[in-house]
Amino acid sequence: MKTYKKLLVALFILYTVSGNKDAFASNFLWDLKVGENEYRQNNFQFAKDYFISYLNNNPNDKDAYWWLAKTYKSLNDSRYLANFKKAYELENKEKNLDKITFNVKNTANIEDYFDMATMYFESGNIKEAEFYADMMLKINPKSSSAYYIKAGALNIKGEVEKAREYMEKAIIFNNELLSTNLAQSLGIETIPQSDKQTDNLNALESYYEGDLSQAIAYLQKANEKDPNDPEIASKLVNLMLQDNIKENALKILDTAIKVNENNVTLLLAKANYFDFENNKSAKHNTLLKAYKINPNNQNVLNELGNYYLENKDWESARKYFEILTNVNDAYFEGIFGYAICLLELGRFDEVSAQVRKLNKLNPNASEISYLLSKICYYQGNFTEALDYIEEALREDENPNYYLEEAKLNYILKNYKVSLESLNDAFNMPYSANNVNEINHYYIKNYIKLKNYSMANEFLAELNEQDKNGILYKYYLFNISVLKDEQDRANSLLVDIKRYKPSTVEEFIDLSDIFYDLRGLDAAMKIVDTGLRKYIDNKRLYFQKIKLYALEGESAKKSETIKKLKSIE
Repeated sequence: MKTYKKLLVALFILYTVSGNKDAFASNFLWDLKVGENEYRQNNFQFAKDYFISYLNNNPNDKDAYWWLAKTYKSLNDSRYLANFKKAYELENKEKNLDKITFNVKNTANIEDYFDMATMYFESGNIKEAEFYADMMLKINPKSSSAYYIKAGALNIKGEVEKAREYMEKAIIFNNELLSTNLAQSLGIETIPQSDKQTDNLNALESYYEGDLSQAIAYLQKANEKDPNDPEIASKLVNLMLQDNIKENALKILDTAIKVNENNVTLLLAKANYFDFENNKSAKHNTLLKAYKINPNNQNVLNELGNYYLENKDWESARKYFEILTNVNDAYFEGIFGYAICLLELGRFDEVSAQVRKLNKLNPNASEISYLLSKICYYQGNFTEALDYIEEALREDENPNYYLEEAKLNYILKNYKVSLESLNDAFNMPYSANNVNEINHYYIKNYIKLKNYSMANEFLAELNEQDKNGILYKYYLFNISVLKDEQDRANSLLVDIKRYKPSTVEEFIDLSDIFYDLRGLDAAMKIVDTGLRKYIDNKRLYFQKIKLYALEGESAKKSETIKKLKSIE
């Protein structure tokens, strides 16, 4: 389906509704760790495809280019060189090293700058010689030739101490320069020890050459020289976590934070550490502290939005993503996260505007098809929802899309097809994020196909929390019926009928069960009881829409959508 048709549909839908699917928020926010994990498991082909898809949605992520380059290198693909170079260029751009506006691709290369710097130096035009030497350093901060020219220029100007500093750097990067007349005139007789800036540059170069261990080693040396430097400390910790190690990471951070307690970069690195430790509370508190210090920092806003999405706190997530989109209206992930929150909160009139923004940024993004699929799903238009999710899969073979496809095929009673989609989801990376939900749908499908042995197998895989829920009892009841264990089935059925739901999710689960057992009216009584307890709860209205859609009650479905739209 063409993009223009997507947008027409998005604009046509004036009332979208949010569902009650737990994985909705976090499933489709791209996570670089997914590709990293695949790389570490030597799944290079999949890692390559994942990083390419990631970069389609995050085209300025230097780390993604670095990982893609490293993957290409593992595949013996010469494209790794171009991607390492792109990563290096983005790193320099982020650090604002290029204070002078110029485009390396459209101007002279570093050799041309060297020729210009040398010509001006030899003609005695020191100012121009320094200018071109600085241009060389913008392209390559490890250019020994540039440091050498700078040292010579400063020496002529009488700034001997600064000249000596530049000459020492030139020698560090090229030991042969120790024997030059300039080195002797500046009194440099031995190869200098590297300073922290040099170690930092070496680390940067090693990182973008794909040698993570060497980069960490250089940063450790730099950190030993100045443990209070926030940039070096945060880089070191993030690389250690990226390499799946954490030795002294927290100590390194805390040492730097004592001196730079309001440094947001350090706090983000600490939040990353707590995420690695799976300490959600500490991560949350650290992000809030960073936000208080700088409420307009895009990285902080994005991290906070994602944190609340993962915890299904839609309103809090919406708040931070909305701020993020105000700070940067071209931040793709921020807009997508904001759209998700609007759907979950039932603010359906605002969703199409976010779809338009996403389309403007990347008209081929699979997330657009995904959002339209969810819109259709919330309105009970399951066939259309399936069309959109299949389109999303054509654009990006994402395991989470396979899970959505499985859910829709289950609703449409395509049980064997649903199982095929579940297999695709299960066998792809980061399915662990949704493994419990995948197991639930395996059980549901196998029960419908009367395969109690396979249903039993997946029943055993549910977590302890689910094994205490009403759905678990219902699965056991169905399996008992299939096995012709009548007494056990009767006992479980009594328990199900007596069950008193206390949460919104329990009301929804019980209404699904009663729909299977007794039909629409019985299911609606459960939902209406829930609405008396949780007045105007949108998830319960979404459940009513789904049930009416399943029964073909289009008038009642439309009436419920209208009611939902009127809720503030």
